[in-house]
Amino acid sequence: MITEGQLKAGRHTLYYTVEGPNDGLPVFVFHGGWGPSDCYNETFQGGQWRVVNLHQRGCGRSTPVGDVEENTSKDIVADVEALRVKLEIDCWVVVGGSIGAMLAFLYAVEHPNSVISLVLRGTWLLRTKDIDWCYRGGMGHFYPEEWKTFVKHVGCDQELLKGQDPVALYHKKLFHGTHEEAVAAGRAWIQWDFTCGSLVPDFTSDLLKPENARIAARIGVHLYMNQQGWYDDAYILDKARAGALRNVRVDVVVGRYDLLCPPRWSNETCEALRHGGADCTVNYVDASGHTGNEAGIKQAVDAALRNILDDHMNNKRS
Repeated sequence: MITEGQLKAGRHTLYYTVEGPNDGLPVFVFHGGWGPSDCYNETFQGGQWRVVNLHQRGCGRSTPVGDVEENTSKDIVADVEALRVKLEIDCWVVVGGSIGAMLAFLYAVEHPNSVISLVLRGTWLLRTKDIDWCYRGGMGHFYPEEWKTFVKHVGCDQELLKGQDPVALYHKKLFHGTHEEAVAAGRAWIQWDFTCGSLVPDFTSDLLKPENARIAARIGVHLYMNQQGWYDDAYILDKARAGALRNVRVDVVVGRYDLLCPPRWSNETCEALRHGGADCTVNYVDASGHTGNEAGIKQAVDAALRNILDDHMNNKRS
């Protein structure tokens, strides 16, 4: 049975669901930049989990849809902690992939006493180098023709950029262009994400529908343009190195061929966590890319969560 609810957060009204028995192991799932997803649904079947999902500010069934006012990573983290308190959950397992991994990691270092264990898939920390890699040329080495199309859409020189910033130019189209220009820019942005997000991209997704793409790209580009004003690039990893998650179990899952969030970033994350005393492991999944729906990624995340659940059940019995 699924219970639905709303959380008021300033100008935003956030939609959330709770599924599973009250005595199940609580787990909160941060969704990624493409919006709410059902990629973990099968994992949590069986009546042993109490699963909480929140449609983050501007996303899914939360309102106002697509709104970026009062919509920062700090705000989202605060919303999740407020929801935990509202639901009277002492602490929970926290899961996130892609941008959701950054939010899950940020939540954990800000509220370590609220976290039992952490599962990160495709670690993406919104650092300048992360955004440069994805949207300022790095991934273009793997999809050169698609990269040319992506930057040409906003009038950039596809080879040298000549000092132009594709992210800023997409921001201009999405926020200051006509509705038609914003829709076209949103679809081009999401098309680029999808091209690099999976070994076999799925271009039939509902996310590529015009209005869905505009909203998802609008929120994503807003975060990319403003994250450095909310947190220093090194903030999360520095907190991890300083021991914010000491003795906390952290499972990191990454596709060996994840272009959006290369495995090196997951390795950096785990090294910082281990330095700070966390119990961190990285599972590099062969023959896999970025998305949570890929078979190898799903199996690796499922295995990490099963192990966490088994440990919990064993501790209850002892």
